[in-house]
Amino acid sequence: MLKSLKGLTIALFAVTAFSCVSNEKIIYLQNLEGNKPIPEGELISYEIPEYRLQYNDIIDVNVQTIDDLIEGGFNNKNIPGNNQQMQVAGQSGGDIYYMTGYTVDEKGNIRLPIVGEVQVKDKTIDEARLEIEKKLRTLVVSELYM
Repeated sequence: MLKSLKGLTIALFAVTAFSCVSNEKIIYLQNLEGNKPIPEGELISYEIPEYRLQYNDIIDVNVQTIDDLIEGGFNNKNIPGNNQQMQVAGQSGGDIYYMTGYTVDEKGNIRLPIVGEVQVKDKTIDEARLEIEKKLRTLVVSELYM
């Protein structure tokens, strides 16, 4: 019994002694050899690519004219649909834009009422907004706000 306890103690000591890795061998958050160290307080800059719309994205389109803004103010958002249905979606954790937004189809189009199909695939949000405005300008003569 004493022999097996002694053997177990030696095995446990060997496992703990040889399983440790020195901090010098861990490269995580350390400067690689040959690279200039980054000074303290300096941030590493990187560019985040601008998001482009793709298949199955859902976008919210809210069109207001100057008359709408005067009548209801800037926070007025007329959302078509059943208000009770949207409250249920919000309470259950559902995405409200799934019910009120416009989905990008396989061809890259969204279908807006009256306007028809607008190509938005592979465009940024601003490019899509300008494309929708361009289509709306043929139908609305007053000033548009999107």
